[in-house]
Amino acid sequence: MALALGALAGGTLFTLYWRLVREADRNIGTEAGELTGFLPGKLPEEIAWELDPHMGWTAFDERGRMLRKDAIITEAAARPALGAEGIVATGNLWNGWRVRAFPAGPNRTFVVGYEIVIVHNALADLVVAYAWSLPLVVLVVVAGVWWATGRALAPFRALAEGIEGVQWDRLDRRVEESRAKDEIQRLAASFNALLARLEKSFSQTRRFAADASHELRTPLTIMRGEVEQILRQPQLPPAALSKLVSLQDEIARLDRITEQLLQLARFDAGQVVLESKALGFSELLAGICEDAELLATAAGITFEVKLSPGVRIKGDELHLRRLVLNLLDNACKYNRPAGRVRCELKEEAGEAVLNVANTGPGIPAELHERIFERFFRADASRPHTRGHGLGLALCWEIVALHGGTMGLTDQCSESWTEFSVRLPVAWSDRPAPSMPVS
Repeated sequence: MALALGALAGGTLFTLYWRLVREADRNIGTEAGELTGFLPGKLPEEIAWELDPHMGWTAFDERGRMLRKDAIITEAAARPALGAEGIVATGNLWNGWRVRAFPAGPNRTFVVGYEIVIVHNALADLVVAYAWSLPLVVLVVVAGVWWATGRALAPFRALAEGIEGVQWDRLDRRVEESRAKDEIQRLAASFNALLARLEKSFSQTRRFAADASHELRTPLTIMRGEVEQILRQPQLPPAALSKLVSLQDEIARLDRITEQLLQLARFDAGQVVLESKALGFSELLAGICEDAELLATAAGITFEVKLSPGVRIKGDELHLRRLVLNLLDNACKYNRPAGRVRCELKEEAGEAVLNVANTGPGIPAELHERIFERFFRADASRPHTRGHGLGLALCWEIVALHGGTMGLTDQCSESWTEFSVRLPVAWSDRPAPSMPVS
C-alpha cells in the first residue's frame, strides 16, 4: 500500500508539474500577444503595461542593450532568450524563469518571462501535504487490514488450536465446527471425519491386540503343560528331549510376549489401575538387585550396585518391580561376555534417579529416538539376542504412568549403554506429587 501510494504521489507530482509548465508557456504567449497590440505608434520601451505578479517583460535593441528595466524579471534572466527559438529555461530551482523573445518592430525585441518558482512552490506545498497525509493513510490502512485479516483468520486459529489439542490417546476429541456453511466449516468437518476414522482404526487395533493376547494365553498354557508332561516321561531319545526343551523355551517366550502385549493393550485402553502407595524405593531395589545378581552370576557378568539409602517414592510396587527387572534383564541379555552391569540410585532435585548401565556394543546414535518403539530392535548392534522389542516400550509406559521420565543417556564411553529413569520423590512432610493414570 505504501509503494502504491508513493507511486500515485510521484505520478501526481510529475503530471501537475508539466501541466503547470504548459500553463506558464501559454500565459507567456497570451501576454506577448497583448503587448504586441500596443506596438502600433509606440516603441516597446514606451509601453506601460504591468503583467501578472509572477510574470515580467523587458525590451532590447538590435545590439542587445536592455531598453526597459522590469521590477520582476532581471536582465540576466531575460537575456538568454535573445537569439533563441521558443521557450528558454533560465536561472535555478529557487530563482528560475521560462522566457521567450518576440519581435517588436524594427530593431526591437521584447522578452516575456514566467517565474517558474511559483510552480515549484505549488509542488512543494503538495509534497508537504503528501508527507503528513500519506503515512497517516498507510497507518489507517494497515490498522484496517490488520483488523480485517485478524477477523478473517480467527476461525483458522481456533481450528489450529483445536487440532493441536488432539493427541494419539485422545482421538475421541473433535474440533468445533462453525455455523456458517463455508470452507472453514467444511475443513473442520473433514478433519472430524478423519479423526473418527482414526479413532475407529485405533480402537480396532487395540481391541485386536488385547483379544489376541487374551486368547493366546490359554492354548499356550495347555501347550506348556503338555510339553512338561512329555518331558517327565522316562527313556526319551536325546534328540527328542533337545527338541522338546527348545519348544518349551519358545512357548515360554511366546507367553512373555503375550503377557507384555496384553499389558500394553491395557495401558493403551486406560485400563491400568495403580495401587499407589508410598514405599521405600531403595529397599525395593535392594531386593530386586539380589534376584538379578543371580542371573548375572549365571551369565558370568559382574553386577555392581550403588543405592542411596532412604529414597522414597509413591507408586505401584508390582509395576515398579516389572520396570526394574526389565531394565536389569536387558542389561544382562545385551552384554558382552564377562561384561559388567551397574545399577545406581540417587536423589537429585526432588527426583529419584535410577541409572542402569551395561557394557556392550552400544546403540547407534541414529537409533536412540526409536529405541522405545514397540517391536523395534537394534539388530545391527544386538546380533546374538532373542528379544522381541516390547520390554522398553512397557518400561516407558510404566514410567509415564508414575509421572516420571525415561531416556537413554549420553554414553560415557563407546563400551557402555545407560538408561536413566526419573521418578518424583515422596516427601514425608508434604503430600506426594499427584500421579496421572491413563
